[in-house]
Amino acid sequence: MITENIKLTNVEFVELYQQFLSHYLDNKPTDLEFAMAQFQNIMNKYMQWMQSCDVSHFMQVQSDYVQDYFKFVEHFQGQFKDKTDTPTSDDNVPYIKPDLADRRFQSEDWHKQPLYSFWMQNYLLFSKHMQKFMTGHQTENSRLNKQVDFFTQFWIDGLSPSNFHLTNPEVVRQTLLSKGESVVQGFQNFMKDVVQNGSQYQFKMTDMQAFAVGDNIAVTKGKVVYRNRMFELIQYSPTTPNVHAIPLLIVPPWINKYYILDLKEKNSFVKWIVDQGFTVFIISWVNPDISYKYTSFADYMQAGVLEATKVVKEITNQSSINALGFCIGGTLLAATMGYLKAHNRNDIQSTTYLTSLIDFSYTGDVEVFIDEQQVNNLSKLMEREGVLSGRRLMLTFNLLRANDLFWSFYINNYLCGKQPFPFDLLYWNCDNVNLPYEMHKFYLENMYLKNNLVKPNQLVLADTPIDLSKVAVPSYFLSTEQDHIAPWQTTFKGALALQGDLTFVLGGSGHIAGVVNPPNNQKYGYKYTSKNTRQYQTAEEWLAHAQSFPGSWWTHWGEWLLNRSGESIAARIPGSATYPPLEDAPGQYVKKKTS
Repeated sequence: MITENIKLTNVEFVELYQQFLSHYLDNKPTDLEFAMAQFQNIMNKYMQWMQSCDVSHFMQVQSDYVQDYFKFVEHFQGQFKDKTDTPTSDDNVPYIKPDLADRRFQSEDWHKQPLYSFWMQNYLLFSKHMQKFMTGHQTENSRLNKQVDFFTQFWIDGLSPSNFHLTNPEVVRQTLLSKGESVVQGFQNFMKDVVQNGSQYQFKMTDMQAFAVGDNIAVTKGKVVYRNRMFELIQYSPTTPNVHAIPLLIVPPWINKYYILDLKEKNSFVKWIVDQGFTVFIISWVNPDISYKYTSFADYMQAGVLEATKVVKEITNQSSINALGFCIGGTLLAATMGYLKAHNRNDIQSTTYLTSLIDFSYTGDVEVFIDEQQVNNLSKLMEREGVLSGRRLMLTFNLLRANDLFWSFYINNYLCGKQPFPFDLLYWNCDNVNLPYEMHKFYLENMYLKNNLVKPNQLVLADTPIDLSKVAVPSYFLSTEQDHIAPWQTTFKGALALQGDLTFVLGGSGHIAGVVNPPNNQKYGYKYTSKNTRQYQTAEEWLAHAQSFPGSWWTHWGEWLLNRSGESIAARIPGSATYPPLEDAPGQYVKKKTS
């Protein structure tokens, strides 16, 4: 029976493989030139790094590894000297253990079964000495060091025995229990991902059929009150009889969709603000196609933030509003404030920046993908295709946390043949957005490579030199301790680039979880000092004087915003005579999928 099942499985596997080859020949990747250029760039970095490498350091690490390896083998023989399934004594612990946070080796088989324990410890020992070799040699070029370290670590992660059929005990168990069917199912999962995404491969991270925008996510009630080529403007329906007079405009990032701030009722930042008695508007950016190829960063400012500000002012009959920018939305908001100041306009009276880079002198883990050569390679690809694919951008960010956001899904979907679990946050992560060629090229060159936003008059938008040192409205900065995309030390430097009353708050967790931290979660606290933030010259100096507070930063910010939102008035119904509601939130743009 088992033999027949294996034969059937082999037949199915061959058929699937033939289908894969046929599909590949009909849909060859369009970015092979880009991939080869990137590979060559990586090899050049290794050559540059190795040229300054001390040979004696290499020999010493190699010698240490050999000695350590023999000690490991001797220890392992004692650990499992009777070849039993468990160690011979409580004192006979593994020679090397995985980190407690390393979820790859949580199965007991990695620790109790001799063969799997050997593979695990052998791998961990190799990893330890490879990392020792890399960190023991550093060039004067810190970015080069970080890039080489990153690509080496990705290679090391890929070699983990957890990533292979025969050396992962859970995969072997699943294969035996399913009589080989899991292998076929895994290849079917791979085929579906390849076929559904054409030449731009993307693996499935969650059940994409389990969620629908406007159905079970992004459900806060409101109306689309304006639409142009760049965005839809949503005004949310009030939930209180009275609201504060001065409205809030939220400028979300356009590298993702806005509803990360409105996933579901219990953790919706948008709904929480509305419930506090504020009139809330949010920009829902278009998901651009090739027709947006030459849409510029200035277009996102003029036809985006400035246009939305005008509409919000007219609907609410206010001469000035409050604005909040999240991630790259905050970068754009800061640039917009510089533009408004240059034209002596006071359209926005206070600004909030959530995990937003203004100073790009240090950009965290993202730096490994950004240098002149890589930007040049990417620009050529974007010029050919018209946009930077949202799938490619998502893969880039996933690789920054490869074990959690790449290899774990590779194992679950392809090796074990399972389907990923429904998870709203991962649905949002996979609901990616394209980026126009002209805009993204400008953004990478002027922000990441040249850091022009904080240099007076070096960044020019719509024929207007931008000088942030002249912007003097009250501002609130929220950064997070573990943010690997917008490091809080750098966002602090960016905050000091602006003038005016400054409040800086450091929340717990990372780029997303630290922002979406509702008070009812009682998860992460925050750090803050009531003293004048500008008296501190560095982030470290500020941190030394900051106090820790329990609870969510939301409530702290809500009080800050309340003091800048005017008198209490009767609640506003979305829209106006000039801007009648077009349709219910969340509108059309957010539902457009990346093709």
